[in-house]
Amino acid sequence: MVRYFAADGEFVNAIGPDPHGTTYKRHEQIRGYFENLFATVEDVQWEKTDIRVVDEKAYAEWHRRATLKSGETQDWLGVDIYTFGGREIVKKDTYIKVVR
Repeated sequence: MVRYFAADGEFVNAIGPDPHGTTYKRHEQIRGYFENLFATVEDVQWEKTDIRVVDEKAYAEWHRRATLKSGETQDWLGVDIYTFGGREIVKKDTYIKVVR
């Protein structure tokens, strides 16, 4: 997934200490986030529920279900807002709602 980001792109996660979540910048930080995510989950699935494209933005609604290696389960509804610069993602901003 990281290869779709611009070299100076950013991923704003919904979770983190900052008011808008934690921001990961550039390929190295974004890759690190996703490597850590997949290292902590036993099983994770995203079901896309709607996708819309308007000018340089795409809106992807999804339902995510995961089981962590600790046994904890997660059930989230969310939306990713992608901003594109040409054919690359310059920003991916994620919002979630915890179902249970």
